[in-house]
Amino acid sequence: MKPFVEYYRKNSTYSDYLAGQDHRFFAKYVDALVGDAPHSRRVLDVGCGAGQALAMLAKRGADAQGVEVSEPNVRRVRAEGLQCQLYDGVQLPFEAGGFDSVGAFNVIEHVEQPERLVMEMVRVVGVGGEVVVSAPNFLRFLGWRDYHPRMRGVRNKWTNGRLLWRKWMVMRRRKGDIRFDRM
Repeated sequence: MKPFVEYYRKNSTYSDYLAGQDHRFFAKYVDALVGDAPHSRRVLDVGCGAGQALAMLAKRGADAQGVEVSEPNVRRVRAEGLQCQLYDGVQLPFEAGGFDSVGAFNVIEHVEQPERLVMEMVRVVGVGGEVVVSAPNFLRFLGWRDYHPRMRGVRNKWTNGRLLWRKWMVMRRRKGDIRFDRM
């Protein structure tokens, strides 16, 4: 088992923190997963946390399932009557092509091998399906109400802006590459 999984596996404090998040925080993510036809969608939420997005997906009629590395989160989600499985943080416990959409909302930044997670998500989504990945932007350089210390202060804003400019220039030259910043 990977160290990040060990940290989250029994961490009830983190589970309590996630349970306190406002469900509206997940609205755009849920919209991206179900599109215009929620009743005909089989959806997987990877790293479903305390289940807020799963509850919204189920309420909209999707066949929603979640996977989570945290035992307290799995218990919490199941207590709400939602479908959730514990998994090892490496291989998703599903057959290839079984879902219409697969998403990971604010999960990839916690994963030691993000490329592997994306490959697993692609493996379990069906032909023509969608993979939705969202992550916080720790290199944000606009705005003043920043929750992360690396985003605060004029000096960090300047540094982050320069880094983003360089990344943007590289991406313009090499459009097909996928890169992850390990922070």
